[in-house]
Amino acid sequence: MKENPGQNRCLVFLRRRGKIAFVVAFVLSIYIVSSTSRSFKTNGSTKTRVLKKSEWNNALIQRRNEVDYKKAETHRVVVVGAATPSSTTNFRDDAVKVVGAHSHHFRKSPGTDHVLSSIGIGTYLGDKDTKTDILVVDAIVKSVNAGINVIDTASNYRKGKGEISVGMALKHLFAEDDLGVEYKVDGQMEKRRRKYQRSELFVSTKAGFVATSEMKSRALEKGASSADFGPEGRYCITPECIEASLDISLERMGLETVDLLYLHNFAEKLWNDLTKEQMYSSLKIAFEHLEIERQKGRIQFYGLATFSKSFRISPVEKGALDLNRVVGIAQEAAKCGAKHALSKKNGCDHGMRFVQLPVSPHSMPEMYTKKWQELPGGNNRELHTFSDAALELQVGIFSSKSLGTGNEKKSRCLNFDKIPGQINSVLRHPKTQVLHVTRSSPGIMCALVGQKDPEHVISNLKTVHLPPLDREEFYEVVANC
Repeated sequence: MKENPGQNRCLVFLRRRGKIAFVVAFVLSIYIVSSTSRSFKTNGSTKTRVLKKSEWNNALIQRRNEVDYKKAETHRVVVVGAATPSSTTNFRDDAVKVVGAHSHHFRKSPGTDHVLSSIGIGTYLGDKDTKTDILVVDAIVKSVNAGINVIDTASNYRKGKGEISVGMALKHLFAEDDLGVEYKVDGQMEKRRRKYQRSELFVSTKAGFVATSEMKSRALEKGASSADFGPEGRYCITPECIEASLDISLERMGLETVDLLYLHNFAEKLWNDLTKEQMYSSLKIAFEHLEIERQKGRIQFYGLATFSKSFRISPVEKGALDLNRVVGIAQEAAKCGAKHALSKKNGCDHGMRFVQLPVSPHSMPEMYTKKWQELPGGNNRELHTFSDAALELQVGIFSSKSLGTGNEKKSRCLNFDKIPGQINSVLRHPKTQVLHVTRSSPGIMCALVGQKDPEHVISNLKTVHLPPLDREEFYEVVANC
């Protein structure tokens, strides 16, 4: 029988195609195994362990979610607008009426008139994994539902995952439909109580730390030099760096405007390399750019997020900052002129309206105990507490480290028995009691607390329904500290 050339070519093609399919399948199987394995070191060498079925499924889910997060960074729908005094007031009224939040849980921000909750949710600590992302999203939604309208993050928190998690939570809170969040924690996920408006929530982030190569690349493309990133190459507050950091922050959160952009640990990072005058000069350049960002509508306000130096040390120490001078630099940056008063109402619409610093009554009380700050037009020999100076200069204070340093022994000086009985019976967890005392500190507008564990979130949210301590009650509780 004569062979058919066409039939032979067809058979050859099918055999080749089968071999190709086998090779493709083999390569894919290697990729899946490698992508769902874990490496560990033994005596200096690295070995790979293939995951069990349950671990394999979790790894695939995590990989899928990570892809979703990457898409979210570049393809997120941008939410327009910013927090407003009238809408934050409406948020308070709704929270008081519907969920039973105490009216004194909310405070009016000096100089801006925004009505903000006395507890804010922070997003600092946690692993850079999907599980933590989900916990953060859930905590934010729970907090907003309960009557918290302050959300704080930073460009470097969890190497950007902090901002991405905030963006996911905001997407759910602002969405037109009410489909909920597709990710779940132990089968449960908090759903929003209602559709929230962008203008009801006050969102802050921070610039300064260069946590990713993308941020550094963008800053260099905008004209920054390698020397701008400091000896370690990881900190920069030049206009180019601030602009690049803000670009990325807005993209991650899906926002047109962030309500507050802090310069992150400015004095803490630069005090060792610069003189005090050089520090203030750097601050002036940064503030001038931040005023430009305000004019563009990309930020509402700016401020300083501080830690160990700045406003918690004596003015004679290196790294100390004078709030009066800082606000004066903001006036110059906003071209207010010397004739203008500090208040927006009196003609000076500068954006330096907030400061964040660690405050806890049992371990970091300097804000209201140490008289280290000068006031404008006063006797240079007369110094004031930071809380009094901030109030006079119309600067709102956010506290970080609101639970203290983590050493529970230090909190023993707090006399919780002096907390009114009705309140003490509700706040049973010691850390929640500390949070309640911190938000009652003189001059504090909002105490930030990083919370992810559902049990801790529920415990901390009990403070929303209670009035802060009055001045006399507060000093009775901290008398032994």
